[in-house]
Amino acid sequence: MEYEVNYDFLFNFLTCSPLTSRGRDSLKILRLEEEVNKEFFFNNIYVEGGFVKDDRDTAKSMYDGETVRSEEDIEKAIVRKKEFNDLITNSADSLFEINATPGSGKTTEVHHMLRKAESVFGNKTFNLIYDLEVERNEVRFGKRKFNIPIGVADKGYVHWMFFACCLDSLGDLIFKEVKGKNLGKKVIENFDRHFKNESVREMSSLEEDAIFDAISYSESESTKYINEIFDAIDGQIDRNNVENSIQFIFRITLWLLVCMNLRHMNFVVIDNIEHYIKLKSGAIIPWYDADVDKLSRWLCVCIEDAKSLSSTPRDYWVYTNCRHYIR
Repeated sequence: MEYEVNYDFLFNFLTCSPLTSRGRDSLKILRLEEEVNKEFFFNNIYVEGGFVKDDRDTAKSMYDGETVRSEEDIEKAIVRKKEFNDLITNSADSLFEINATPGSGKTTEVHHMLRKAESVFGNKTFNLIYDLEVERNEVRFGKRKFNIPIGVADKGYVHWMFFACCLDSLGDLIFKEVKGKNLGKKVIENFDRHFKNESVREMSSLEEDAIFDAISYSESESTKYINEIFDAIDGQIDRNNVENSIQFIFRITLWLLVCMNLRHMNFVVIDNIEHYIKLKSGAIIPWYDADVDKLSRWLCVCIEDAKSLSSTPRDYWVYTNCRHYIR
């Protein structure tokens, strides 16, 4: 008997998940997006990865051939996993990386850790996830538009893709969180106190002041409001220097997170940094390790600045970098 394989169905069945952009698209196609939400996924589908202390024989069996690990190695792996998870829930000021092969469950594990942190800190956490699975070569604020200023084949394109993702996420923060929850007044008060107060530390420039002034306006739905925010941000984008542009947009994002709630524990996750990214056009471009190292250095400067705000009553900042390695 011959069976015809529906490869589209098989692809959607294997990739469906409420945790990723591609997975949510697959759930919609399968008409399961309402039933299979994050709560359902973690309660009924998720199986925690890693080593189980009382099941070393099973842990050993995960390895074969040249990758067989000793009992001592397995014990060390158990301890490292516990230490890693403890850091996430102990308000650690750190940059974390999760390195593993594609499909090994890094995204799922990060979302599980975020849920674990929420159970520890309650509503005092905020998660910002940069998902690079979705290609962005342009970003729109109303009718205003930013386009990546270089071509796909040009050096630095992957960094500009990350910048576009940051800009898009900043727009969501402003329009959905700040304006949607009427936080404009709180944001500008905290910004004036912690970033403009000369007795504490003068950190912001006049241009950055203008961005936060624009964010604090009350006409959240007006075209004028949206245009003013975009223009204030766009005027600071250095299209000849992607490093400056990424540090500018990421710094503004971190400051905005601080100003939204001084006591929140903020998790910033970068997910789906693949070694090779397939664009909608069919082009394939590489994310070299050197590109990731550069990005980490650039972002660490912004993180250290945010952590150095001695005037804020918060003593933690956690940034999680999720990297897909092919080894």
